[in-house]
Amino acid sequence: LAAAQPALAAMASSRRAIAVVAATAILGTLFYQLRRRAGGCNPAPMCRIWSCSKPLAAELEDEWPSWPPVSRNGIPRDNLPGWSAEVRWRSLHRQQAAAAAAAAPQTRLVFLGDSITEGWLRSGFSGTAPSIPQPVNEQLWHDAFGLWSPLNLAIGGDRVQDLGWRLQRGGLLARALRPTIFAVMVGTNDLGAGESWRVVADELVLVMEQLHAARPAATLLLQAILPRGGDAWLGGRRLRTPWWDDAETNSHYHAVTTLNGRLAAYAWKRPWVRWVDCGDRFLAPGYAPADQAASATPDGDLMLAEPLGAPHARAHQVKRNASSAAGPGGRHLQPHLMYDLLHLTPEGYTRWAECLRPAIAEAFAWNANRTRRQ
Repeated sequence: LAAAQPALAAMASSRRAIAVVAATAILGTLFYQLRRRAGGCNPAPMCRIWSCSKPLAAELEDEWPSWPPVSRNGIPRDNLPGWSAEVRWRSLHRQQAAAAAAAAPQTRLVFLGDSITEGWLRSGFSGTAPSIPQPVNEQLWHDAFGLWSPLNLAIGGDRVQDLGWRLQRGGLLARALRPTIFAVMVGTNDLGAGESWRVVADELVLVMEQLHAARPAATLLLQAILPRGGDAWLGGRRLRTPWWDDAETNSHYHAVTTLNGRLAAYAWKRPWVRWVDCGDRFLAPGYAPADQAASATPDGDLMLAEPLGAPHARAHQVKRNASSAAGPGGRHLQPHLMYDLLHLTPEGYTRWAECLRPAIAEAFAWNANRTRRQ
Protein backbone atom coordinates (compact mmCIF):
# COMPACT_ATOMS: atom_id res chain seq x y z
CA LEU A 1 0.00 0.00 0.00
CA ALA A 2 2.84 2.34 0.86
CA ALA A 3 4.38 1.69 -2.55
CA ALA A 4 1.10 2.56 -4.30
CA GLN A 5 0.63 5.86 -2.49
CA PRO A 6 2.82 7.93 -4.88
CA ALA A 7 0.90 6.59 -7.88
CA LEU A 8 -2.46 7.34 -6.21
CA ALA A 9 -1.28 10.84 -5.36
CA ALA A 10 -0.20 11.41 -8.97
CA MET A 11 -3.59 10.25 -10.21
CA ALA A 12 -5.39 12.56 -7.82
CA SER A 13 -3.19 15.45 -8.92
CA SER A 14 -3.94 14.69 -12.58
CA ARG A 15 -7.68 14.62 -11.89
CA ARG A 16 -7.47 17.98 -10.14
CA ALA A 17 -5.56 19.44 -13.10
CA ILE A 18 -8.14 18.09 -15.55
CA ALA A 19 -10.95 19.54 -13.44
CA VAL A 20 -9.24 22.93 -13.33
CA VAL A 21 -8.74 22.94 -17.11
CA ALA A 22 -12.37 21.92 -17.71
CA ALA A 23 -13.70 24.54 -15.33
CA THR A 24 -11.51 27.20 -16.96
CA ALA A 25 -12.80 26.24 -20.41
CA ILE A 26 -16.43 26.36 -19.26
CA LEU A 27 -15.97 29.72 -17.57
CA GLY A 28 -14.13 31.06 -20.63
CA THR A 29 -16.97 29.99 -22.90
CA LEU A 30 -19.58 31.56 -20.62
CA PHE A 31 -17.56 34.79 -20.43
CA TYR A 32 -17.23 34.90 -24.23
CA GLN A 33 -20.96 34.39 -24.77
CA LEU A 34 -21.87 37.01 -22.15
CA ARG A 35 -19.43 39.49 -23.64
CA ARG A 36 -20.75 38.79 -27.11
CA ARG A 37 -24.30 39.38 -25.89
CA ALA A 38 -23.15 42.63 -24.33
CA GLY A 39 -21.63 43.79 -27.59
CA GLY A 40 -18.00 42.76 -27.10
CA CYS A 41 -15.45 41.93 -29.75
CA ASN A 42 -16.62 39.85 -32.65
CA PRO A 43 -14.13 37.10 -33.58
CA ALA A 44 -14.30 38.04 -37.25
CA PRO A 45 -11.51 40.39 -38.42
CA MET A 46 -13.72 43.46 -38.76
CA CYS A 47 -12.74 47.10 -38.67
CA ARG A 48 -10.66 47.63 -35.57
CA ILE A 49 -12.16 51.03 -34.83
CA TRP A 50 -15.66 49.74 -34.18
CA SER A 51 -15.56 45.95 -33.99
CA CYS A 52 -15.36 46.09 -30.20
CA SER A 53 -17.89 48.87 -29.77
CA LYS A 54 -21.22 48.15 -28.12
CA PRO A 55 -23.88 47.61 -30.82
CA LEU A 56 -26.48 50.30 -31.20
CA ALA A 57 -29.15 47.59 -30.96
CA ALA A 58 -27.96 44.60 -28.93
CA GLU A 59 -31.28 42.84 -29.31
CA LEU A 60 -30.63 42.54 -33.03
CA GLU A 61 -28.75 39.30 -32.38
CA ASP A 62 -32.05 37.64 -31.49
CA GLU A 63 -33.31 38.29 -35.02
CA TRP A 64 -30.13 38.07 -37.09
CA PRO A 65 -28.77 34.55 -37.62
CA SER A 66 -25.48 33.55 -36.02
CA TRP A 67 -22.58 35.34 -37.71
CA PRO A 68 -19.70 32.91 -38.36
CA PRO A 69 -16.15 34.22 -38.85
CA VAL A 70 -15.36 35.06 -42.45
CA SER A 71 -12.19 34.09 -44.25
CA ARG A 72 -9.26 34.14 -41.86
CA ASN A 73 -7.03 35.20 -44.76
CA GLY A 74 -8.66 38.61 -44.91
CA ILE A 75 -6.48 41.68 -44.46
CA PRO A 76 -7.05 43.74 -41.27
CA ARG A 77 -9.91 46.22 -41.66
CA ASP A 78 -8.80 49.82 -41.16
CA ASN A 79 -10.45 52.00 -43.77
CA LEU A 80 -10.87 55.11 -41.63
CA PRO A 81 -7.61 57.05 -42.14
CA GLY A 82 -8.18 59.75 -39.57
CA TRP A 83 -10.26 61.16 -36.75
CA SER A 84 -12.51 63.17 -39.06
CA ALA A 85 -13.38 60.08 -41.08
CA GLU A 86 -14.27 58.19 -37.91
CA VAL A 87 -16.55 61.03 -36.77
CA ARG A 88 -18.21 61.17 -40.18
CA TRP A 89 -18.68 57.39 -40.33
CA ARG A 90 -20.17 57.14 -36.85
CA SER A 91 -22.48 60.10 -37.42
CA LEU A 92 -23.77 58.76 -40.73
CA HIS A 93 -24.17 55.25 -39.40
CA ARG A 94 -26.27 56.44 -36.46
CA GLN A 95 -28.42 58.57 -38.74
CA GLN A 96 -28.97 55.64 -41.07
CA ALA A 97 -29.71 53.23 -38.23
CA ALA A 98 -32.34 55.68 -36.96
CA ALA A 99 -33.79 56.00 -40.47
CA ALA A 100 -33.99 52.22 -40.74
CA ALA A 101 -35.73 51.98 -37.38
CA ALA A 102 -38.29 54.57 -38.54
CA ALA A 103 -38.75 53.10 -42.03
CA ALA A 104 -42.31 53.29 -43.28
CA PRO A 105 -44.08 50.33 -44.90
CA GLN A 106 -43.95 52.10 -48.27
CA THR A 107 -40.12 51.94 -48.21
CA ARG A 108 -39.86 49.15 -50.76
CA LEU A 109 -36.30 49.70 -52.00
CA VAL A 110 -33.08 49.91 -49.96
CA PHE A 111 -29.61 50.59 -51.34
CA LEU A 112 -26.54 49.17 -49.58
CA GLY A 113 -22.98 49.95 -50.59
CA ASP A 114 -20.03 52.35 -50.43
CA SER A 115 -19.19 55.85 -51.66
CA ILE A 116 -20.43 55.15 -55.19
CA THR A 117 -23.91 54.40 -53.86
CA GLU A 118 -23.74 57.14 -51.21
CA GLY A 119 -22.88 59.55 -54.03
CA TRP A 120 -26.52 59.61 -55.11
CA LEU A 121 -27.01 61.93 -52.13
CA ARG A 122 -23.63 63.25 -51.00
CA SER A 123 -19.88 62.92 -51.41
CA GLY A 124 -17.32 62.89 -48.64
CA PHE A 125 -15.43 59.63 -48.85
CA SER A 126 -12.11 61.30 -48.06
CA GLY A 127 -10.64 61.15 -44.58
CA THR A 128 -10.54 64.95 -44.39
CA ALA A 129 -13.37 66.15 -46.64
CA PRO A 130 -16.77 66.83 -45.06
CA SER A 131 -19.98 65.47 -46.50
CA ILE A 132 -20.98 67.56 -49.52
CA PRO A 133 -24.61 67.38 -50.71
CA GLN A 134 -25.09 66.50 -54.38
CA PRO A 135 -28.48 67.98 -55.34
CA VAL A 136 -28.15 67.11 -59.03
CA ASN A 137 -27.45 63.45 -58.24
CA GLU A 138 -30.22 63.40 -55.63
CA GLN A 139 -32.73 64.66 -58.18
CA LEU A 140 -31.63 61.90 -60.55
CA TRP A 141 -32.10 59.47 -57.67
CA HIS A 142 -35.66 60.59 -56.97
CA ASP A 143 -36.56 60.69 -60.66
CA ALA A 144 -35.31 57.15 -61.23
CA PHE A 145 -36.36 55.39 -58.02
CA GLY A 146 -38.85 57.66 -56.22
CA LEU A 147 -41.74 55.39 -57.16
CA TRP A 148 -40.49 52.87 -54.58
CA SER A 149 -39.74 55.32 -51.71
CA PRO A 150 -36.05 54.33 -51.64
CA LEU A 151 -33.71 54.50 -48.69
CA ASN A 152 -29.97 54.93 -49.20
CA LEU A 153 -27.97 53.29 -46.41
CA ALA A 154 -24.51 53.44 -48.01
CA ILE A 155 -21.40 55.02 -46.47
CA GLY A 156 -18.23 55.89 -48.37
CA GLY A 157 -15.23 53.73 -47.56
CA ASP A 158 -17.23 50.70 -46.47
CA ARG A 159 -15.97 47.26 -47.36
CA VAL A 160 -17.90 44.02 -47.28
CA GLN A 161 -17.23 43.23 -43.63
CA ASP A 162 -18.10 46.79 -42.66
CA LEU A 163 -21.50 46.37 -44.27
CA GLY A 164 -21.90 43.00 -42.57
CA TRP A 165 -21.13 44.53 -39.18
CA ARG A 166 -23.58 47.37 -39.74
CA LEU A 167 -26.35 44.95 -40.67
CA GLN A 168 -25.77 42.46 -37.90
CA ARG A 169 -24.47 44.45 -34.97
CA GLY A 170 -24.94 48.10 -35.86
CA GLY A 171 -28.73 48.20 -35.95
CA LEU A 172 -28.96 48.92 -39.68
CA LEU A 173 -31.32 45.99 -40.24
CA ALA A 174 -34.00 47.28 -37.89
CA ARG A 175 -37.27 45.38 -37.50
CA ALA A 176 -39.17 48.16 -39.27
CA LEU A 177 -36.96 47.84 -42.35
CA ARG A 178 -38.67 45.29 -44.59
CA PRO A 179 -38.31 46.37 -48.22
CA THR A 180 -39.17 44.28 -51.22
CA ILE A 181 -35.76 44.83 -52.82
CA PHE A 182 -32.26 45.27 -51.41
CA ALA A 183 -29.89 46.65 -54.08
CA VAL A 184 -26.34 45.74 -53.08
CA MET A 185 -23.04 46.87 -54.58
CA VAL A 186 -19.94 46.68 -52.39
CA GLY A 187 -16.42 45.32 -52.70
CA THR A 188 -14.40 47.78 -54.75
CA ASN A 189 -12.77 49.23 -51.63
CA ASP A 190 -11.65 45.73 -50.63
CA LEU A 191 -10.02 45.19 -54.02
CA GLY A 192 -8.52 48.68 -54.00
CA ALA A 193 -6.82 47.90 -50.69
CA GLY A 194 -5.23 44.77 -52.14
CA GLU A 195 -7.69 42.18 -50.86
CA SER A 196 -7.95 38.89 -52.77
CA TRP A 197 -11.05 38.57 -54.94
CA ARG A 198 -11.63 35.14 -53.35
CA VAL A 199 -11.89 36.67 -49.88
CA VAL A 200 -14.23 39.40 -51.15
CA ALA A 201 -16.42 36.78 -52.86
CA ASP A 202 -16.60 34.63 -49.71
CA GLU A 203 -17.49 37.58 -47.52
CA LEU A 204 -20.08 38.99 -49.91
CA VAL A 205 -21.76 35.61 -50.33
CA LEU A 206 -21.92 35.34 -46.55
CA VAL A 207 -23.55 38.78 -46.26
CA MET A 208 -26.08 37.84 -48.94
CA GLU A 209 -26.92 34.53 -47.24
CA GLN A 210 -27.34 36.18 -43.86
CA LEU A 211 -29.43 38.99 -45.32
CA HIS A 212 -31.70 36.45 -47.00
CA ALA A 213 -32.03 34.47 -43.77
CA ALA A 214 -33.13 37.64 -41.96
CA ARG A 215 -35.43 38.90 -44.75
CA PRO A 216 -36.49 35.79 -46.71
CA ALA A 217 -39.37 37.59 -48.46
CA ALA A 218 -37.08 40.18 -50.04
CA THR A 219 -35.33 39.89 -53.38
CA LEU A 220 -31.64 40.83 -53.34
CA LEU A 221 -30.44 42.67 -56.44
CA LEU A 222 -26.71 42.01 -56.53
CA GLN A 223 -24.78 44.44 -58.73
CA ALA A 224 -21.48 43.81 -60.46
CA ILE A 225 -18.48 45.83 -59.26
CA LEU A 226 -18.03 48.68 -61.74
CA PRO A 227 -14.82 48.98 -63.76
CA ARG A 228 -12.24 51.23 -62.13
CA GLY A 229 -8.98 52.85 -63.15
CA GLY A 230 -5.79 50.90 -62.65
CA ASP A 231 -3.25 52.04 -60.06
CA ALA A 232 0.11 52.54 -61.76
CA TRP A 233 3.42 54.02 -60.67
CA LEU A 234 5.48 56.38 -62.77
CA GLY A 235 8.33 58.59 -61.60
CA GLY A 236 7.55 58.07 -57.93
CA ARG A 237 3.90 59.08 -58.35
CA ARG A 238 0.79 56.97 -58.43
CA LEU A 239 -1.38 57.44 -61.50
CA ARG A 240 -4.82 56.06 -62.13
CA THR A 241 -4.86 54.77 -65.69
CA PRO A 242 -8.09 54.57 -67.75
CA TRP A 243 -7.44 51.28 -69.53
CA TRP A 244 -9.73 48.26 -69.27
CA ASP A 245 -9.90 44.77 -70.81
CA ASP A 246 -6.24 44.06 -70.08
CA ALA A 247 -4.67 42.88 -66.83
CA GLU A 248 -1.31 44.22 -67.96
CA THR A 249 -2.55 47.78 -68.22
CA ASN A 250 -5.09 47.82 -65.38
CA SER A 251 -4.05 46.46 -61.99
CA HIS A 252 -7.68 45.79 -60.97
CA TYR A 253 -9.00 44.23 -64.18
CA HIS A 254 -8.42 40.58 -63.27
CA ALA A 255 -9.76 40.89 -59.71
CA VAL A 256 -12.89 42.85 -60.71
CA THR A 257 -13.83 40.64 -63.65
CA THR A 258 -13.11 37.38 -61.82
CA LEU A 259 -15.07 38.50 -58.77
CA ASN A 260 -17.99 39.54 -60.95
CA GLY A 261 -17.96 36.15 -62.66
CA ARG A 262 -18.08 34.37 -59.32
CA LEU A 263 -20.92 36.57 -58.05
CA ALA A 264 -22.93 36.13 -61.26
CA ALA A 265 -22.65 32.34 -60.94
CA TYR A 266 -23.75 32.58 -57.31
CA ALA A 267 -26.77 34.75 -58.17
CA TRP A 268 -27.83 32.46 -61.03
CA LYS A 269 -28.34 29.54 -58.64
CA ARG A 270 -30.53 31.36 -56.12
CA PRO A 271 -34.13 32.33 -56.88
CA TRP A 272 -34.06 35.15 -54.36
CA VAL A 273 -31.05 36.88 -55.98
CA ARG A 274 -31.11 38.90 -59.20
CA TRP A 275 -27.93 39.97 -61.00
CA VAL A 276 -27.22 43.14 -62.96
CA ASP A 277 -23.96 44.30 -64.56
CA CYS A 278 -23.89 47.98 -65.57
CA GLY A 279 -20.14 48.13 -66.18
CA ASP A 280 -20.31 48.43 -69.96
CA ARG A 281 -22.16 51.76 -69.61
CA PHE A 282 -18.90 53.37 -68.44
CA LEU A 283 -16.53 52.04 -71.11
CA ALA A 284 -15.64 53.43 -74.53
CA PRO A 285 -13.82 51.69 -77.41
CA GLY A 286 -10.05 51.56 -77.14
CA TYR A 287 -7.61 53.71 -79.09
CA ALA A 288 -3.86 53.73 -79.72
CA PRO A 289 -2.03 56.64 -78.06
CA ALA A 290 1.67 57.09 -78.61
CA ASP A 291 2.35 56.50 -74.96
CA GLN A 292 -0.13 54.89 -72.61
CA ALA A 293 1.70 56.28 -69.59
CA ALA A 294 1.14 59.86 -70.74
CA SER A 295 -0.68 62.08 -68.28
CA ALA A 296 -3.61 62.90 -70.57
CA THR A 297 -6.86 61.00 -70.85
CA PRO A 298 -8.72 60.46 -74.14
CA ASP A 299 -10.64 63.69 -73.49
CA GLY A 300 -7.46 65.69 -72.94
CA ASP A 301 -7.89 66.02 -69.17
CA LEU A 302 -5.08 65.31 -66.76
CA MET A 303 -5.21 61.90 -65.16
CA LEU A 304 -5.67 61.69 -61.43
CA ALA A 305 -2.28 61.57 -59.75
CA GLU A 306 -1.59 60.91 -56.07
CA PRO A 307 1.75 61.21 -54.26
CA LEU A 308 3.56 58.00 -53.48
CA GLY A 309 2.92 56.81 -49.96
CA ALA A 310 -0.14 54.57 -49.53
CA PRO A 311 1.29 51.76 -47.36
CA HIS A 312 -0.97 49.06 -48.76
CA ALA A 313 -0.48 49.97 -52.42
CA ARG A 314 1.69 47.82 -54.64
CA ALA A 315 3.71 49.18 -57.55
CA HIS A 316 2.50 48.25 -61.01
CA GLN A 317 4.68 48.71 -64.04
CA VAL A 318 2.92 50.73 -66.75
CA LYS A 319 3.35 49.27 -70.22
CA ARG A 320 4.91 51.79 -72.57
CA ASN A 321 3.39 50.07 -75.57
CA ALA A 322 -0.41 50.13 -75.55
CA SER A 323 -0.94 47.89 -78.54
CA SER A 324 -2.56 45.15 -76.44
CA ALA A 325 -5.23 47.56 -75.17
CA ALA A 326 -5.82 49.12 -78.54
CA GLY A 327 -6.82 45.91 -80.25
CA PRO A 328 -10.34 44.56 -80.75
CA GLY A 329 -12.35 44.77 -77.55
CA GLY A 330 -9.86 47.06 -75.79
CA ARG A 331 -11.79 49.80 -73.94
CA HIS A 332 -11.14 52.65 -71.54
CA LEU A 333 -12.97 54.49 -68.76
CA GLN A 334 -14.26 57.97 -69.48
CA PRO A 335 -13.50 60.87 -67.10
CA HIS A 336 -16.74 62.66 -67.96
CA LEU A 337 -18.51 59.65 -66.40
CA MET A 338 -15.97 58.87 -63.65
CA TYR A 339 -14.15 62.06 -62.68
CA ASP A 340 -11.35 60.17 -60.90
CA LEU A 341 -11.84 56.92 -62.83
CA LEU A 342 -13.69 55.48 -59.83
CA HIS A 343 -16.43 57.81 -58.56
CA LEU A 344 -19.25 58.98 -60.80
CA THR A 345 -20.15 62.36 -62.23
CA PRO A 346 -23.83 63.37 -62.66
CA GLU A 347 -23.64 62.02 -66.20
CA GLY A 348 -22.23 58.80 -64.78
CA TYR A 349 -25.15 58.54 -62.37
CA THR A 350 -27.51 59.09 -65.30
CA ARG A 351 -25.91 56.14 -67.10
CA TRP A 352 -26.14 54.02 -63.97
CA ALA A 353 -29.81 54.89 -63.44
CA GLU A 354 -30.62 54.02 -67.05
CA CYS A 355 -29.19 50.55 -66.45
CA LEU A 356 -30.38 50.04 -62.89
CA ARG A 357 -33.98 51.19 -63.04
CA PRO A 358 -35.17 48.48 -65.48
CA ALA A 359 -33.30 45.87 -63.44
CA ILE A 360 -35.05 47.03 -60.26
CA ALA A 361 -38.46 47.01 -61.97
CA GLU A 362 -37.76 43.48 -63.18
CA ALA A 363 -36.72 42.47 -59.65
CA PHE A 364 -40.05 43.73 -58.30
CA ALA A 365 -41.91 41.66 -60.89
CA TRP A 366 -39.72 38.65 -60.10
CA ASN A 367 -40.42 39.06 -56.38
CA ALA A 368 -44.18 39.21 -57.00
CA ASN A 369 -44.08 36.00 -59.05
CA ARG A 370 -41.93 34.27 -56.47
CA THR A 371 -44.34 35.26 -53.71
CA ARG A 372 -47.34 33.92 -55.66
CA ARG A 373 -45.58 30.59 -56.28
CA GLN A 374 -44.93 30.24 -52.58
